[in-house]
Amino acid sequence: MVKAYDPRALDNSLKVVNFIPAKSVEEALEGCEPAIIATGWDEFKEKIKEDLLLRLNVKALIDAKRILDSNEFRRIKFRAIGLYTE
Repeated sequence: MVKAYDPRALDNSLKVVNFIPAKSVEEALEGCEPAIIATGWDEFKEKIKEDLLLRLNVKALIDAKRILDSNEFRRIKFRAIGLYTE
């Protein structure tokens, strides 16, 4: 199952990909393993913290845009991949 949330592209993405749309970052992350961040929106930078992920039972996070600080994630599996820079 794929859950996805993008505050600016959700309507268009429903036409392209078959997935369950989430109404928030938190809803999209809940219970995911792994959770994959593939967008650089500020909302994700601001909301995604290790305590939130642990509360939502996320055990692994892949940051495909390198928007998060890897030093903030010690209790879950965390990998930053890709070459994205701001």
